Amino acid sequence: MGVISKLIDVILNLDKYLGLIIQNYGVLTYLILFLVVFFETALVLTPFLPGDSLLFITGAFAAAGALNLWLLVFLLIIAAVLGDTVNYWIGSFFGERVFMKSRLFKQEYLDRTKEFYDRHGGKTVVLARFIPIIRTFAPFVAGISRMNYFNFLFCNVIGGVLWVMCFMLAGYYFGGIGLIKENLTLIVFGVIFVSFIPMIAVVLKKNKDKLKTAVNKEYFYLLLLCIVSLAVFIIIAVGVVNDSWIAALDNLVYGMVKELWNPAVTPLMSAFTHIADTLPILVMAILLFLFLMLKRRKYSAVLFAASMIMGLLLKEGLKYALMRERPAEALVQAAGYSFPSGHATMSMIFFFLIIYLFKNEFRHAFLKGLFVLAFSLLVIMIAMSRIYLGVHWLSDVIAGIALGLFCVSFFMVVTRFVRGAFTGKKRAE
Repeated sequence: MGVISKLIDVILNLDKYLGLIIQNYGVLTYLILFLVVFFETALVLTPFLPGDSLLFITGAFAAAGALNLWLLVFLLIIAAVLGDTVNYWIGSFFGERVFMKSRLFKQEYLDRTKEFYDRHGGKTVVLARFIPIIRTFAPFVAGISRMNYFNFLFCNVIGGVLWVMCFMLAGYYFGGIGLIKENLTLIVFGVIFVSFIPMIAVVLKKNKDKLKTAVNKEYFYLLLLCIVSLAVFIIIAVGVVNDSWIAALDNLVYGMVKELWNPAVTPLMSAFTHIADTLPILVMAILLFLFLMLKRRKYSAVLFAASMIMGLLLKEGLKYALMRERPAEALVQAAGYSFPSGHATMSMIFFFLIIYLFKNEFRHAFLKGLFVLAFSLLVIMIAMSRIYLGVHWLSDVIAGIALGLFCVSFFMVVTRFVRGAFTGKKRAE
């Protein structure tokens, strides 16, 4: 978890770390930036490296005179083009051999991929440059599908030039503006969000007919839960940032809880909080995922894994983005920032999905109700333990629960939609 936290910290505070790199390494900064851009596009294992946001921040430093703009543009275009080229040849030489050994591989998948790249390969390579993660896999898949190399190279160069120029010049001309300069972390989030818009638009356009059939009662309630939980989280987060009435309520509750501290109760609350510590949650999550895969409940496994990963990344990212300090006095030690509560977020996701995935295993209504009640109370007790032990403010815990509900409901909508789409397709065939 320390590596993940450090990586998120670097991505969200690129301006701080890039400044340190320039200060400590001088001219070698150009080589470091070249390698980051190269590896982000050259290896399918490194899609997590910063791309768009790094180019934007680099352009802002160039505007301040810390780096040479046109030298950077030249070097990073070469890095981007070389990265995609290496990725293409890795896919061409090794991709099909690797997939042939996989049970998930089917020849028809490769045939469809080749057909797609024959028709749309050029624009795919260019547009993929502007979509995180996808830009790492597009050249690899182009290599697997044996897309004509010269066509690929032409589109690769065009995409690389447009990508580097757009984000670096945006950073160069706008990164120095006071409002933007003071909110670079939010700008990084904005750049990442905007980068995903093309992919979302393509998916929605391609599935517009399926979307019409997806709107029923079940989807309505799931979407409502998704929207409400996100709205609650945003309201609390804005209140925390603005130090509004939420801070006053947090202090009031914190003072009241301190009056309730009791040596006889503390071990019990510590036991509840340890259930949602990183190691126990990680072990339970791995075991549950493996159980679902063994039972061939693939959609449930995907729902579970996606929700847990999204919750982990969001809660860690938001902690480093807002950097809220924990209460001054606590009954136990806790590292890191306070908002939102990671224990509340991850326990909400894990135990909510336990209820959702296994409640129907109980045929008797009483046993089913008891099962739901037990795990619901467990989530509540874990959340309360964080407040009682003094390691979180009330708003941290409520926001953590809301964030957990958002992650679960979001992926419940997505997996149900995908499952319904594939089921409909099979019936049609």
